[in-house]
Amino acid sequence: MKRTLAVTITFLQIALLSLAQTKPITIKCKVSDAKVNVSEVFSSVDFIKLETAKEGLLSWPAEIQIVDDYLIIFDGTRKIYVYTKDGKFVRQIGRFGRGPGEYVQLADVIVDKQNHLIEIYEDFTRRILVYDFNGKFLRTNTGFVASSIGKDNKGNYLYFSEYYGLHGKDVKEPLDTEVLLADAKGNTLSTFKNDFIPWGKFQAAANASCIKEFGGELFFNPQRSCTIYKLADLSLKPCYQVDFGDKSVPKKYLSEGPELTQETYKTLQSQYITEITGFEQTDKNIHFKFHIGKVIYHGFYNKEKAKSIVVSKSSFVNDLAFVNFYSAIGTVENKLIGYVPAIDFKKQMDDYLSKLSVEKVAEFKSSNPKLYDIYQNTTIDDNPIITIYSFK
Repeated sequence: MKRTLAVTITFLQIALLSLAQTKPITIKCKVSDAKVNVSEVFSSVDFIKLETAKEGLLSWPAEIQIVDDYLIIFDGTRKIYVYTKDGKFVRQIGRFGRGPGEYVQLADVIVDKQNHLIEIYEDFTRRILVYDFNGKFLRTNTGFVASSIGKDNKGNYLYFSEYYGLHGKDVKEPLDTEVLLADAKGNTLSTFKNDFIPWGKFQAAANASCIKEFGGELFFNPQRSCTIYKLADLSLKPCYQVDFGDKSVPKKYLSEGPELTQETYKTLQSQYITEITGFEQTDKNIHFKFHIGKVIYHGFYNKEKAKSIVVSKSSFVNDLAFVNFYSAIGTVENKLIGYVPAIDFKKQMDDYLSKLSVEKVAEFKSSNPKLYDIYQNTTIDDNPIITIYSFK
């Protein structure tokens, strides 16, 4: 009898643990326009000046990964560049064309840190081009129709598709969507149809770069949603749920049902927080963006303290970095990677230094030699300045 009871208790403990692991973490955020100092979120900021080489001119970085001694940058012009950690241009990965290892139109990029590979999804030909860090073309993986794609530490691909017409099947309604998990050969392992589309089926579920890899695990941030999902055991499970209180979308709009009219949708956007975007994660912190109407906000969540800070873009007081917090497009260790356009960098530094006395400028120069050197050697036509913010 005692043994039976002990076994029963053990099974109950396992069941409760499993339930706890599948329950999403609620991130409570209070929206306010109060001023917040940068130093309340970050302890320091570092700057990297990218070499402005003719072969590596950036429009705007869409994603940056730091691996070993390299910066791998997915540019807004849909090119992949490699720089050293001190900003020296190394090479472009691949090139435009229709031959082996060449591409026409890039949709997303995967940086396989474990195997030192760069994988490019080319949506014109629906294939994945695989290169090593030296730019050598290795192979092509086919069988994917995606607009955003990620790879887990088992070598499987999670990807979002805007159509049901996969693998030779007939295309159905053009705004139908699928999120799929497949192996390297394109064989489907799991399919998630319309499971992440709130407010009816008239909206696409995702866009480019909505699938992110952190620590070898994949996370999915759907459009029109404040939920972040995690890939686990061939399924997507809610991992984080952002709760904005009275600014969250009313529940009656979150269940599947009739299509919303454009007028109703615009009303929701102007009054509530309809989605989070730009989700980034480190071991200890989370960053995301959202908007109410035309006002852009940043959300920061400390996992250890279970504490969130919400600040509008215009209320983030620049008491630490000398240039405004501009973007977040990658992570490394417990740091957030961003950038600031050279023209904005020069203007903000000019404005800051112009308000200082000669003695204070000399003091700034001696206490911030690296930053001052970057400032002196940057023109408005240069590549963006990379910013690396260290979380507290």
